[in-house]
Amino acid sequence: MLNRTLLVLAAASGLVGCDKVKDAAAGGAQESYCEALCTWSVECAADARDVDADALMEECLAATRSVSASCADAEDGSLNAAQSATLSGCTDAIAAKAGECDSITGLDAQVAAGTPPGSCTSQSNALDTFHAAQDAVIESGPELCDRFYSDICGTIDSCIQDTTGFDYDAVGTAPYDLCLSAFGGQISECASSGKYDRSSTANPDREVAQECLENLGEPTCGDILSGDIPATCATALGDSSQLTALTDVIQQYATR
Repeated sequence: MLNRTLLVLAAASGLVGCDKVKDAAAGGAQESYCEALCTWSVECAADARDVDADALMEECLAATRSVSASCADAEDGSLNAAQSATLSGCTDAIAAKAGECDSITGLDAQVAAGTPPGSCTSQSNALDTFHAAQDAVIESGPELCDRFYSDICGTIDSCIQDTTGFDYDAVGTAPYDLCLSAFGGQISECASSGKYDRSSTANPDREVAQECLENLGEPTCGDILSGDIPATCATALGDSSQLTALTDVIQQYATR
């Protein structure tokens, strides 16, 4: 009777397939709400920047499990069949969001507006658990400061390496290192001032830096080396002295 009831419920809701219902009726451990959220969140973080995915997953699981006690019940097989079937609908909906990352690693306003799938609202502390997953994987202000300057310098270094007409023997420092050194003071100030820290609504400085990094791949190396960087990057750098520092790094390697 229980198996038949579950099959009827599943068919009516459209949330779970037959295999999921069989697993629910059989009992046993299954993917928890916490595990599903963290898989989605860590994958989004890894798509956005270089991360230690294993370490980030552990951090995310610890944060979400501390908010949602029912995750432990799923992971040790303590859920009853009805709870298990409901959870399967939720985790299926999360899996379907793979690659949709605005609510996890997007701009502040997108992250603040983010919510779990509607089929997950019945999970214990559903929204708070979702927020815990977001908080565990979102890039901090100081991390974004480092990535912003590192990626700009990395782009310049790559273009110099791929472009003829530049003399590496002209200076004793690699282009990337010279570039980072030129911005050493700005990187420290960026981190200490909280320039790129998260906001519950929106931090314009953080958003323009994120947009710059998304746009860095659009110009050609010819554009980059002539100082024609994306407008969002010029805005993010903030003043003419930083743009001049960038140009100076490029010119130290130019033979033309």
